[in-house]
Amino acid sequence: MKLATVQCLRTFLLLCSLSAFVIPSALAEQSNSFGLGATYHSGIYYGQDGYVEPYPLIDASFGDFFIKDKVVGWTGYRGENIEVALIASQNDFYLDVNDISEESKDIYVGIENRDKAVEAGFLYTYFSPVGDITWEYYKDFSGKHGGMHNTLRLARPSGNPNRLSITPSIFVHYYSSAFNDYYYGISGADNDRGLAIVQANGRPDIDEVEFAEFRPLFEGANSGHLGVDIWIKKAYTPNLIGVAYAAWEEVLGEVNNSSLVEDTARYTFRLGVEYRL
Repeated sequence: MKLATVQCLRTFLLLCSLSAFVIPSALAEQSNSFGLGATYHSGIYYGQDGYVEPYPLIDASFGDFFIKDKVVGWTGYRGENIEVALIASQNDFYLDVNDISEESKDIYVGIENRDKAVEAGFLYTYFSPVGDITWEYYKDFSGKHGGMHNTLRLARPSGNPNRLSITPSIFVHYYSSAFNDYYYGISGADNDRGLAIVQANGRPDIDEVEFAEFRPLFEGANSGHLGVDIWIKKAYTPNLIGVAYAAWEEVLGEVNNSSLVEDTARYTFRLGVEYRL
């Protein structure tokens, strides 16, 4: 974990150094923009290949209401350096056992799909001299994981939205035990279903102890994952904006100890275009 933390800090400092070459200038008056992109997720589940999803690229405000990509919100307070908003979104976490590779399906016998959740919470932003400090909190309101997750982030915006803007950030993403248990947990009921399926399909000799050794029970615990990411926006015309995003987030032992999880890091890449009104 210490090595990953050092590497993460080095990466963030490198990204900040690179963004320094984009000479800051007075930001143009922000205009609403709408677009579409594609997001690649590396996938951390055992036997899960990386996958691509469409992703909305929206940066629009209508008075106190705003839309930022998949997040809709309402700004309830604006101070000199502080903003507080209510927000809602759908998360990007899910497991579809049908997407698991054939050679890895045995570990998922009796495991049910884990769905994306609709969540709501708040966004606190402090505009400091060293960068934008945000605290983003989400609670499940769709009856999926029943828990929460939140992100504390330091971002360093630089550049000019009329030309080129680069925003690297470093963050800690905290997940509750209920969140981790829903997406990565293995319960006694899961193993009971799995054992019944195995016994009904030619292995009646397998008992509960042997099956539990093959796939141990796992109860999710709280975890905080360190990560870095970067947004790059390039204006090709006054209206057409190219967008690129990359992120790395470590996956700690509290999650990685589950038999359903294979990777120790989560990678996200995004490309798209926006049209600025």
